[in-house]
Amino acid sequence: MAAFLAGLIAAVVIIKSVAAANGIGRTTDFDRFVNAAVIEVRDDYAPSIVFTGASYSRNGIDPQRLTIALRERGYPHQVVNLSIEAASLLEREQHLEQFIELSGKVPDLVFIEVAQDFDHRAAYMFGNSKFNMRAIEQFDLPTTAWIGFGSLGGACQGL
Repeated sequence: MAAFLAGLIAAVVIIKSVAAANGIGRTTDFDRFVNAAVIEVRDDYAPSIVFTGASYSRNGIDPQRLTIALRERGYPHQVVNLSIEAASLLEREQHLEQFIELSGKVPDLVFIEVAQDFDHRAAYMFGNSKFNMRAIEQFDLPTTAWIGFGSLGGACQGL
């Protein structure tokens, strides 16, 4: 297991370094949501409420309607929905940080959807995403460590 983790970490570092040095990358579904949200809030100086989660939040929250409803009740907040289907907890955190960095705004309130399937199993993205770009994008050092420790701790049901 130690050799596997060492090899995994080495491969991640090499692949990410080569990709970054050559400007290789691809816009993911999450990047599109984040970029659209940044455009929405860029010129709006209202306080913001950010939802980040998986499909329940993506399908259940209409940010425009919620913003209008809040403003009709006297709250100046703008609602942003950064949720996407089957998002892992680490993926949600990564893109919330990306939103903050790109928009230059720290949200006044953040709601994080916690989903049993996605957040309990460290290796969920492998079974669900089948190593697609969203899964590969998550291979940074904190995520790799989380998956490694989760795997060692037995959080791999169904793997």
